[in-house]
Amino acid sequence: MILPIGGGVLQAAAIQAAKLHQSLRRIVPIGVNVSAKQFQPVDFVYIIDEDHAIDGVSPEILEIKCTEGTFNEDLGLTIEILTDLKMRGLEVAFDDFGTGYSSLGYLNKFPIDRLKIDRSFVA
Repeated sequence: MILPIGGGVLQAAAIQAAKLHQSLRRIVPIGVNVSAKQFQPVDFVYIIDEDHAIDGVSPEILEIKCTEGTFNEDLGLTIEILTDLKMRGLEVAFDDFGTGYSSLGYLNKFPIDRLKIDRSFVA
C-alpha cells in the first residue's frame, strides 16, 4: 500500500505547498519522507514531475527526505535518481543517518542538501 499512499502524500504536499506559496507570496518548503519502496520504481522522478505539473508547484517547494535504507538497494540507481531530483530543483535530505550501517565517508557519493543525524549515532 506504500506506493499509492506515498504518491497521495506527495501530491497532497505539493498542493499544500502551492496554496502556502499563493497565500504567503513566498516559498515555504515542505518535507516529505519517501520510503525505499517508493524510490525503487523507475518512474519515481516522473511521478514527482507529474505532481509539479498538475499543481503548478515550483520545484524548490518540496524537500524529499530519504533514509539510509533507501540507498541500500542499488547505489548507482539511487545516485541517478537523486541527481535527477536535484536537476529539477528539489531539495534532498538524508534523514536519520546513523541508524544503519553507513559511514560518513559514504556520504560524499550522494547529491544531498541536508543531513539529519540520528541521536544514537551521535551518542
